[in-house]
Amino acid sequence: MLKLDLLNDAESSLRESLRYDSKFARAHYQLALLLERQGKLEDAVTQLKQSAASDPAYAEPHYALNRIYRKQGQLQNAQTALEVFQKLKKGKATTSQLDP
Repeated sequence: MLKLDLLNDAESSLRESLRYDSKFARAHYQLALLLERQGKLEDAVTQLKQSAASDPAYAEPHYALNRIYRKQGQLQNAQTALEVFQKLKKGKATTSQLDP
């Protein structure tokens, strides 16, 4: 729905998904991307933080936080988010290298 620019339908579906499972990290993340696209940056940040809290190993919310914080001029927060993203990505690369 996001790719088809059906933002209202996508938002409705994502919020419904979160009603069923409020800890669904990917739904929080996708909702954040939608809100960012609508210019609702503070709401997007809230969703990204919920996504990261729901799945501490999920790196993408931190990268999105970095992007939004930069838009808002919050450079220290942006740097912190980027560092967390890089650590999580590096950890996944190391872990996946161990898997046959």
